[in-house]
Amino acid sequence: TEERLLEFTTVQREEVVIQPEEERPVYGLTKNVNTFNPVKIAFHEWVNLSKDFRRGRSFTNAIKYLLNPPGWSHDGKTKTTRALRKEKQLG
Repeated sequence: TEERLLEFTTVQREEVVIQPEEERPVYGLTKNVNTFNPVKIAFHEWVNLSKDFRRGRSFTNAIKYLLNPPGWSHDGKTKTTRALRKEKQLG
């Protein structure tokens, strides 16, 4: 039994190579919240999502607001995150 135990305790070292970032990541909001109120900051996106549900005017569109990428809208008036990134790369 001691032989079997030794078979499973073999450890192999991995060589880790750390490379510097080539591009600096950009973090942040696409729109300013304009408040320091922590309750509004915490829940403002839920409020915006409920407004989107009402604007969708159908159950199908409400579900699409939940499942589609951020920025999706049933009428195409807003930009998705993919479209915003593409704009930034071109500009």
